[in-house]
Amino acid sequence: GNDIISTIFDAETNLLQLSINSEKEITAKMLIYDLAGKIVFSNSIALGTGTTVVKSTLPELAKGAYVVRILVEDVNLESKFVN
Repeated sequence: GNDIISTIFDAETNLLQLSINSEKEITAKMLIYDLAGKIVFSNSIALGTGTTVVKSTLPELAKGAYVVRILVEDVNLESKFVN
């Protein structure tokens, strides 16, 4: 099924790298929330069949934990990272 396999965040470069497994080629939406529920970043991402590595340079984020939500059709995939 659809799944986030890994979430790697490099605080020095603000680079977020996600490995996402998808059952088919599809455009998904990536949303990043802070713990207060505010969206700090959003982007459309293209997923291929199988595993796709998605790299996004995020804006300067305050220190803390963040939730990554990937919206694929009617499925929400979630992961977390700490800055």
